[in-house]
Amino acid sequence: MVKELFTKLYERRLLIRLLGVRFTHLIPGTYQINLFDDTPENIRLYQAIDSIKKKFGEDKLMRATASPTEHRG
Repeated sequence: MVKELFTKLYERRLLIRLLGVRFTHLIPGTYQINLFDDTPENIRLYQAIDSIKKKFGEDKLMRATASPTEHRG
């Protein structure tokens, strides 16, 4: 739809300074995928993490840096 709108305006020789795209009703996730730097392997990892959290609960899986540390001595 966005491409069709752009083509229609371009063919009419209208100057286009900015074309915005808005996404709604997306599925929830805990990580925003970087369009330029993420590899397909990382994206599959993020999807697997989201799937585990959805199945077992948000608090069942977290990054190790976010876990409470325990002093052992």
